[in-house]
Amino acid sequence: MAVVDPVVTQLDVKSIEVRWAAMVDNDTGGPVALPQHADKTVQVIGVFGVGGDVDLEGSTETAPASDEWGQLHDPQGTIISIGDRLPLVISENTRTIRPVIAGGDGTTLLDVVIIATARV
Repeated sequence: MAVVDPVVTQLDVKSIEVRWAAMVDNDTGGPVALPQHADKTVQVIGVFGVGGDVDLEGSTETAPASDEWGQLHDPQGTIISIGDRLPLVISENTRTIRPVIAGGDGTTLLDVVIIATARV
């Protein structure tokens, strides 16, 4: 159960990539602030262990306490709990965001990637 630091890469003047690499069962991604990038898509790449998935959490706080995170949703209002490789749009534009690997059987090895774009 580790905290995995994000790597942020500038793609162009409006877009960035945030990648939490090599996450395993019960890891939490280090939070990243993305409020200036209102359009966000998340995709998970790698091996999903049996029973494992990726929950996406957000907070309005700069340095959230453990009880100040809430699960994020897709545009249909469904909680984002990813168990496959399909990209999903993130509805909320929270100040901070992080992935959490939930469950798994010890074989989970995932990269969580967010592409975020500013509207200006």
